[in-house]
Amino acid sequence: RQLLYAAHGNQVEVIDAINQKVLAPLIPVSGKSTNSEFAGISLSPDSNRLWIADSGANLIHMISLVNPGTGYDIDPGKAIGSSTPIAPIRVFELSNGQLLGSNGTLFMINPSTMSGDLARDSSGNPVTGYVWNSTNAGENVLLTQVSDGVIGPDNASFGLWNVNNGISAPKDSMDPIPAGWETVFINFEASANEDGTVIGSPLAVEGAI
Repeated sequence: RQLLYAAHGNQVEVIDAINQKVLAPLIPVSGKSTNSEFAGISLSPDSNRLWIADSGANLIHMISLVNPGTGYDIDPGKAIGSSTPIAPIRVFELSNGQLLGSNGTLFMINPSTMSGDLARDSSGNPVTGYVWNSTNAGENVLLTQVSDGVIGPDNASFGLWNVNNGISAPKDSMDPIPAGWETVFINFEASANEDGTVIGSPLAVEGAI
């Protein structure tokens, strides 16, 4: 938690903010790919592993932060038995060691077996949505219905994926919409508190009161 990791094309920049130094970038053990486009990165709950969602190469990379130069790749399409490639946008390691990721539909992968399935609700239906960040050492992951985080009256919901209970009921960000508002759209960047509540930061609000 003393370093800043930033996805940059097909490598991860490492910044020591305390000592104001840029360190050597991190590269997957499979090397740089011209097709790679790192869409999202996350730390494991114990901060020992860096997970990279590579939407360009349709892979998930794991880079060990404990044993430099080691790691592996996961093909999420093959892992869940998809007939088409999956371009992961973000992926998070849960407290039980499973990976929860998304390309518009949530998927679960066991890194040990490199196999998994689509994440499903209590009725067995695939869960659509996007993963943003996790809390409680990987017990909860914040979800939204839209990839850009723009929450409005027609597409407005967010929820939490709990490692034990699955998805919570999505909640509208502004329900009911304040009287007199014609449109309410919030560019939503958010995190989840340790107690499971959600903090959101509205960057832009458009409407008429």
